[in-house]
Amino acid sequence: MTNYRKFAFILNPTSGSGRAGSQWQTLENFVSETFEKNNIQWSVFRTTQRGDAENFTVSAIQNHFNVIVSIGGDGTHNEVINGYLKTTNSGGSFIHSNGKFEQIEFGILPFGTGGDLQRTMGLDKFSPIEQVQILLNGISRPCDAGLCRCTPINNSNNDNNSNSIIERYFINVASCGLGGAVCAGVNVAPSWMRSFGGRVVFFLETVKQTAWSWTNKELKWRFESTQLLPPNIPPHITILNSDSNSNSNSNSNSNSNSNSDSSNSNSDNNLTSNDNNSHLNHHNWQQDTIFTFAICNGAFQGGGMHLAPWANLFDGIFDIVIFRNCSLRNIPLLSSLYSAGHTAEKFNDKVAFARAKEIFIELIDDKDQVFVELDGEVPGMLPASYHVIPKAINLILPPQIV
Repeated sequence: MTNYRKFAFILNPTSGSGRAGSQWQTLENFVSETFEKNNIQWSVFRTTQRGDAENFTVSAIQNHFNVIVSIGGDGTHNEVINGYLKTTNSGGSFIHSNGKFEQIEFGILPFGTGGDLQRTMGLDKFSPIEQVQILLNGISRPCDAGLCRCTPINNSNNDNNSNSIIERYFINVASCGLGGAVCAGVNVAPSWMRSFGGRVVFFLETVKQTAWSWTNKELKWRFESTQLLPPNIPPHITILNSDSNSNSNSNSNSNSNSNSDSSNSNSDNNLTSNDNNSHLNHHNWQQDTIFTFAICNGAFQGGGMHLAPWANLFDGIFDIVIFRNCSLRNIPLLSSLYSAGHTAEKFNDKVAFARAKEIFIELIDDKDQVFVELDGEVPGMLPASYHVIPKAINLILPPQIV
């Protein structure tokens, strides 16, 4: 990375029921003194409406800010990531109109409701002042991102043509099924409820949706470019790896390889896979009654649920966690998620795992509506596809984590 650093702080003061704004007030003098001492330029851009964080990020990069810091919750981080990835080239680089080449770094000050990206990054172990110091002294490492192509919520006909596709990026976890419904509920929850913190509000919304609103959906999915899970996982784990490039469903250390970048797949303009007869050819499609279906770049979701304990941001592949046909009777399974207890053998009939670089998910009944969520934001619904983008973001991490 360049020695010259110019910071753009993208602040959503309403994140975490106003926690982001109040935390920044307590930090701003420290930031000012520390950055002045180190002769570092910086500016703050305060959001007032949805979309501001993404637009401010684009403008900041174009105006020679080469360190973008998101201040807020996972939704704010998601907006900033979308601005970052829509502006930068492969590997987080940007070429200015004058020909100057820069690597753009991304960091966070996590003051929102869920706090799942900070857990994935290991920042939850540090105080706000220490997190500022990490922005200055941390290690920048290229991490993966995900691209989701999904159907607009107002598209009642589930039309899959390329003119009605929403494209959004994510850095941590995407899900559909109950996960999408829960995030939609949390995003409109009253401030008094959100003030209890991410773990409480997400768990209460999960129980509420499970008990009164959510019905499991019949879904079909297809994996492309799969890999086997790590050799150190428990032998009882149910593995669903299956695609045209995979020749084994056993738990071993052998990995299937792909020579293509998933973000450049020849299925780029489709929500379904590149099999033109996908609804007729079931050879590589799997189907089940789904409670929630998670595509994990990072390890945590839902205010601290340790959903994908083997996931990391740097391996070039998604960890997939599928919950099948659950109900209120399975509350012990849901409450175990915070300690990764869903990997226990007693939950084998309800939980399955896989790894893949691309995932295509469709509805069996086109009349169903199933929301898609990305880092807690709900941009659309099924059908959808998910594609990993390796080494897309220059992520600032604590030195001890790297």
